[in-house]
This record gives sequence, C-alpha cells and structure tokens, in this order.
Amino acid sequence: MNIRTDFTAPEVEYLREQCNFTRQQRAIFDLRVSDHSIIEVCDILHISEATAGREIQKIKHKIVRVL
Repeated sequence: MNIRTDFTAPEVEYLREQCNFTRQQRAIFDLRVSDHSIIEVCDILHISEATAGREIQKIKHKIVRVL
C-alpha cells in the first residue's frame, strides 16, 4: 500500500496532469509524496485505511499507465 515518495518535482507535476486522479486520489497522492504516512493520510482526509488502500491501488494503476 505504498506510493513512491521519491518522485522529482517535475515527475510529480507530470503525474498530477496526466493521471486524471479523482479529487480524493489527488489528495492522497499529494499527501503521500509529501511523506505523510498512511495513518496520517487517513486522519487528515477522515477516511479508513481500507479506503486509502483501495484508492492507492487505483493511483498506482494510473501511474503505471502513464509511465
């Protein structure tokens, strides 16, 4: 349940533009690349770990398609 946090700033911007994230996916992506833990993401966004896990899987699939 992990998103790489070592993307460069240009890579992060490219992914934001190209991946067509939903609002929630974008929020999760931004928090994870800012080095927030899954628990912190859940607390900040008021979502469960299960929801975060499902959304992270969707985010990862979108990233793979774009890269």
